[in-house]
Amino acid sequence: MSEQVYSHLLYDVARTARPYLPQVVGDAADSYDAAIVGLLARASQGEDVVDEMLALMASEPRLRDWAAKVAGDDDRRPPELQSTMGGDPVLSQGVGRPVAAGKFVCPIDGAFAKWRRTVAERVPPCPDHGVRLVPE
Repeated sequence: MSEQVYSHLLYDVARTARPYLPQVVGDAADSYDAAIVGLLARASQGEDVVDEMLALMASEPRLRDWAAKVAGDDDRRPPELQSTMGGDPVLSQGVGRPVAAGKFVCPIDGAFAKWRRTVAERVPPCPDHGVRLVPE
């Protein structure tokens, strides 16, 4: 994997992690989120922050494991939206019903990504800019 592809993958996993940080790292969510936002901002300015982002994502075992599952999914979906049955995304309850999941991102800088389980789920605004997220 080329360095550019690897960095894109890592940054995509970090963006996807942001809304899930409270479930993954608990009370440390705000500090992890601030660190991710800062690193993504520096990356968007052309700075190489791959090593710092990798160290951050690996610094907490639960986050490291969560991120590895996201990175291993072709669509970079959160683990609860990944398939447990032969390649089709299913609900985390394991009942085998397909998820109408879609990825939404901040239209300003793309530093926040949120997957929704169904079309009925409300997509929150970007926590950084207060704007409506757009489909990726």
